[in-house]
Amino acid sequence: MVKQEYGKTTIINLLERLYEPQEGEIRMNQKDYREYSIASIRKKIGYIMQEVQIVPNTIIDNMKYVNQKITKEEIMDIFKTLKLHEKIMSLPKGYYTNIYEDSTILSTGEKQMISFARIMAMSPDIVILDEVTSDLSWENEKLIKNAMDSVMKR
Repeated sequence: MVKQEYGKTTIINLLERLYEPQEGEIRMNQKDYREYSIASIRKKIGYIMQEVQIVPNTIIDNMKYVNQKITKEEIMDIFKTLKLHEKIMSLPKGYYTNIYEDSTILSTGEKQMISFARIMAMSPDIVILDEVTSDLSWENEKLIKNAMDSVMKR
């Protein structure tokens, strides 16, 4: 019998039930993961990709994308934890600045921090990090590692 090896993308796709395993099983909380709805599984998984994904419009919109009930105060607390609050407050409209129209308003590292902030707002059971620091400067990598610590504490 030939042992099948899977890459991280395959495993992520299986976890998110983009397709089902052809053999074997995946268990979550001692249950076959097919006993859970696809929507409920996807709500439990936070995925941060190497390429930064920004939701069109404002910082507030980026946070509301994953958690419609989050308050501005909660958003501000998250960004204070991530040490990005002061930078956001220096933007023309603060948290209501459209960060999608002007792609230069935030650095790649700062945009990646927004991805972490979304994960913190989402509070998933599983966090998948796909080489999120590979293209960042040392300073931004340190910020991201501190953000990972914050995400893991929640």
